[in-house]
Amino acid sequence: MSERSVQPIPAGLSYRLAALARQPGLTVFICSDLRRYRQLSEELGFYLQDAPQCLWRFPAWETLPYDRSSPHHAIVGERFATLGRLLREHDPQGLVLTALPAWLQRIAPPEAIATHVWQLAVDDEMDLAALVRMDATHVAGAEVARAGERKRAEDRLRVM
Repeated sequence: MSERSVQPIPAGLSYRLAALARQPGLTVFICSDLRRYRQLSEELGFYLQDAPQCLWRFPAWETLPYDRSSPHHAIVGERFATLGRLLREHDPQGLVLTALPAWLQRIAPPEAIATHVWQLAVDDEMDLAALVRMDATHVAGAEVARAGERKRAEDRLRVM
């Protein structure tokens, strides 16, 4: 049995990818594994501080197909945010950063993503009737304490 040696990320790769992300058009960079994806994601975040919209992250689920647990909600959100953006933007620009395991995972058809993916920013308001029409659910509670929790307040949905 041979051991696979882990090669470091080449020096200056993240700097070159950040420059490429600023060019017109959309480029996809597929990392060989999740460790490299995480490292490049952090480094590119540093180089693209002034243009975060140029970095499109597409992380892997980090669960096995037969696992009973679901992927972390932040990973699910980031994947769907990237897919939703790809569908909404007519002329996308930047760099899609992903890992080989994420690239090989099946995704929902574009029609399903376009219908069911929506994004709210802090302090955005959304009509609950529209939310019900999208077959989304909410968690009713007295307080919204952590990121990702939702609260119904009269006819508004507050997301923290």
